[in-house]
Amino acid sequence: MTDKFLLFCIIFLSRSEVIPMKQGFLAGILLVIMLFSVVPVQSLEEGKVTIFYRTVTVYAPAVARTSEGLTGVVSVITVTVQNGTGCSGKVFVETSPLTQIDMQGSARLAVMVAGSLTGIDTSNYDFFFVVKTPALIIGGPSAGGVMTVATIAALEGWKLDNATMMTGMIDPDGSIGPVGRIPEKIDAAHSVGARRFLIPKGQMNVYNPDKIPVNLSQYASKYGIEVVEVEDISDAVFYFTGHSFESPSTNETITTENYTSSMKPLAESLLKEANQSFNDARELFNSSKNSIPNSFFSPYRSQVEEILSKAEKRLNNSKDAYEENLYYSSTSKAFQSLIYSRFVKYASEYYTSDDKASYLDNLFRSLQSMVTNKSGEAK
Repeated sequence: MTDKFLLFCIIFLSRSEVIPMKQGFLAGILLVIMLFSVVPVQSLEEGKVTIFYRTVTVYAPAVARTSEGLTGVVSVITVTVQNGTGCSGKVFVETSPLTQIDMQGSARLAVMVAGSLTGIDTSNYDFFFVVKTPALIIGGPSAGGVMTVATIAALEGWKLDNATMMTGMIDPDGSIGPVGRIPEKIDAAHSVGARRFLIPKGQMNVYNPDKIPVNLSQYASKYGIEVVEVEDISDAVFYFTGHSFESPSTNETITTENYTSSMKPLAESLLKEANQSFNDARELFNSSKNSIPNSFFSPYRSQVEEILSKAEKRLNNSKDAYEENLYYSSTSKAFQSLIYSRFVKYASEYYTSDDKASYLDNLFRSLQSMVTNKSGEAK
């Protein structure tokens, strides 16, 4: 019975987090790229294979937590686009050391927006994002904009200005969304010699952690860095490459206010749900933990307790992001907390149930019913 429950746990957790690609697998992929990128066309036993690839590397500012608090660091993002036999629009992401789930989403969104803006059919390409950072863990939203710029440059074969850096989310419509901790990111940009720093439109004036207003143009002037607001990815591409795209005419202007009005209610609702779910999970675990095995060979109680701690940590991250008006990040963290809390709930109920087999059967049926209902609503 325990094996069946562990199988369920593995399935549940594997669906709740995106696991970055292992370094060995990526190395193998890159080796294949190098082997088949040589012209003339290489011939294999079963036919001819032609693969072309192009690589672009950019700096991306990030924030790392140290013993002295949050500090700006520089991540290196390498984007490789591969076109040829067998390519089908796949997106691979490798990060070192760790990544949050939203990095995966940012990479896929970067490819989607790049294809939409350039008019290139990205289903004929495969994309490889390699992210190296000194931070212990890196998230994806604030790097979405520069990942999109790099993807466009790789597809078009354009060179990037290495004295320009950028922070900003990428939205599905190509607009650049707001981010946090910009002063620390400007510090990081200075450390690698940046002369121009692109930020989301409407964020020239921000607040530091002590709620003191900061004008970013004045802040960056001590480094000799020009701060430029960009509204959409086309603006960013121009500052990086000198190339521009024709923008379709529209009567609607996408602003930071639009983002706030749409994302804040979602973040608030999900944070409330995550908070209630965590409290319920903690209460249930505390009342049932003596029923959960915790021997040397079966340390299930410790494992469940560790997951409960992760739920609390993500919940606190969500609250912090919400207070900083980072509603996208707050929503992402609240969702992760909900996943962990729900796991603790299921585990606690399983070990306290009299008929564990029936509990699992009923759980699987209820989950299947929920998936079916939600799929119907989505359609």
